Amino acid sequence: MNEKLVLDAGALSLHFADHAGVKHYFDAIIAGRSVGLISGFNLTEFYYKTCQKFGKQTADTWYFQSRNSELDVVEREELVRLAGLEKCRGSHTLSLAYCFALALAKYESAMLITTDGELAKAEGVEVRHKNRMTGDLQLGLRTESASMRFVRLGISSPNRAPPTPAMSFSAPPPRSSSTPSMQG
Repeated sequence: MNEKLVLDAGALSLHFADHAGVKHYFDAIIAGRSVGLISGFNLTEFYYKTCQKFGKQTADTWYFQSRNSELDVVEREELVRLAGLEKCRGSHTLSLAYCFALALAKYESAMLITTDGELAKAEGVEVRHKNRMTGDLQLGLRTESASMRFVRLGISSPNRAPPTPAMSFSAPPPRSSSTPSMQG
């Protein structure tokens, strides 16, 4: 039986940054050795954070690449109640998004892959915590290799080039004059 892996938004972000700490998990998902799961709520978080940092076009591209990959996006009614229950049980230090990831991991008896230190302390579920930082060097965004991974999956690449490789997560990509503003 294949191992089940639940990803939070941070783990998916690390994948698009081509971070070595999550590569083997995604390689296993792509190869069918593991089942990759992400809640619709966590995919929403990934989308809006990507949009805020890199713009709508990048967020749309990565969202649809994720939707059309081997990842299973879970949007079950029962998950809403279970995430609320996790928050009610005293997970006051966890965001609601993290409660969705935790609830999904418990429901599926899956390993949870997260970038959040507080979520890594959760009980009743196996957790792997991956830092966004490697030593004192902040991750660079290497979208070319992430895009190549999706080409390998038979997913078409966007019409426009991705953001410049090696871009820091702390700075948005330069906007072209044809990219609409995210104001309002």
